[in-house]
Amino acid sequence: MTMLENRNCGECSLCCFTHTVEPVPTEHHEWCVYCKSTGGCGIYLERPINCRVFRCEWLEGMGSDDERPDKTNIVVERQYDLYFDEKIVMMAATPTALESDYARTMTLEYLRHGLVVVHMHVDGRCEVQHE
Repeated sequence: MTMLENRNCGECSLCCFTHTVEPVPTEHHEWCVYCKSTGGCGIYLERPINCRVFRCEWLEGMGSDDERPDKTNIVVERQYDLYFDEKIVMMAATPTALESDYARTMTLEYLRHGLVVVHMHVDGRCEVQHE
């Protein structure tokens, strides 16, 4: 895994499709009503707190420029909870995104580091990967 720092979203706004954020009236896997067709947020200065603090793994420095979420159709997020402690959630933006070589490689890499990986499919299926 390549680690790079000081990134910004640029033209990517895929999390505005894969994530549901309260109080924005958007369903899971629908574009946020405030997302601009050219990328970016139409209410950027007033966006909800969950949008302000969200940082996908790519923004945190994981992967190359070619692995930005809008290029892989996958938003990778690190989450913490009581059951798995730390897990990786890979949210697909297309039906076949999690079948790609990129998805397989990243899943195996995270598993190799002892992390649970959750694949969230466009159709709502959820698959937990672990060693």
